[in-house]
Amino acid sequence: MQDLTTIDSLYEAAVVPDRWSQILRNLSLQVDATDGLIISNIGPRVEMLGSSDRFISIGQEFYARFGPDNLRTKRALQKKIPEFVVDEDLLSESEIREEPLYKDFLVPEKYGRFIATHIDIPDGDTILVHFEGDRRDGPFSQRARDHLNALRPHMSRAAVLAARFGLQQSRMAVATLELIGLPAAVLSHAGQAVTMNDLFAAMVPGRFQDRRARLMAVDTQVDTVLNNALASIAELGFPAPVGSIALPAAGTFSPAALHLVPIKGLAHDLFSRGGTIAIVTSLGQINQPPEELVQALFDLTPTEARLVNAVAGGNTLKEISLSENKAETTTRQQLKQAMAKLGVSRQLDIANLLNSISSPVRLD
Repeated sequence: MQDLTTIDSLYEAAVVPDRWSQILRNLSLQVDATDGLIISNIGPRVEMLGSSDRFISIGQEFYARFGPDNLRTKRALQKKIPEFVVDEDLLSESEIREEPLYKDFLVPEKYGRFIATHIDIPDGDTILVHFEGDRRDGPFSQRARDHLNALRPHMSRAAVLAARFGLQQSRMAVATLELIGLPAAVLSHAGQAVTMNDLFAAMVPGRFQDRRARLMAVDTQVDTVLNNALASIAELGFPAPVGSIALPAAGTFSPAALHLVPIKGLAHDLFSRGGTIAIVTSLGQINQPPEELVQALFDLTPTEARLVNAVAGGNTLKEISLSENKAETTTRQQLKQAMAKLGVSRQLDIANLLNSISSPVRLD
């Protein structure tokens, strides 16, 4: 069951950063955590938003004392599974007992119980979404993992925009679209282009067509997925099942991803005529699209992403089923569900789509 209120709030916070604190408080309560934190750009510059001022201070002290290369954060970022992970996924019990960041800092502060995921934005930013509780309460439950993993695709799309706005501030409509440095357009509730910045306009009519009915993609397969995504936003208030769409290399355009971010709540004050913000992020040159990128682009489960990559690599369903020790009928059903999210009807189309993501970049 989708948590519609939380999904709406995530998309509102993409444009109105003040909303993140309340969202983190609500999510903390939903998964039996004490506090939550969003950390942007792990590295020399660390920017944070938290569920409370105290937890932001705790986070700042944590990074001042142990740095972004502390064992837990380092392993969380190295974990290539695009899901929420807990302490026990990253460290052994003996490491947790002996690690100074636990015994000398987190546990005395009544923390040390961790569930988090990192989101790699295609343009290079990194965001860690992190919830913390009292170590004495034991690991986070599978229910908590499932709940946060169901929300993760929406967190990821909201993070694409939030990272560009800057977590701490928002700016005014069209000027903001210029300043975030990405091709962006505001679409009406019917999908018509209300306004677009110069970077997005440069892709018209080569990649998109600004039609009276709605914004359309030149690539017919992409346009089918775009039309379905816009229709689901109009009907449901969020994109389902596809809200991030792969744009194949075409002419002088490199492979890219089109993200659709619904405009929610207070964000309407900035984009009064808009229903959706469309943002394009370049994927650059990728020799083989990793599973986590494929999953993020198409909102796939880890199993579906692994299956799609295997099919694109030329493996048959029988070979995949044998390697994963499961029935071929199960594999076929999982592939059918994944293909629906990709917007394709043939296995050959999977290979073509993923190969277009990884094809060499052409420059003007």
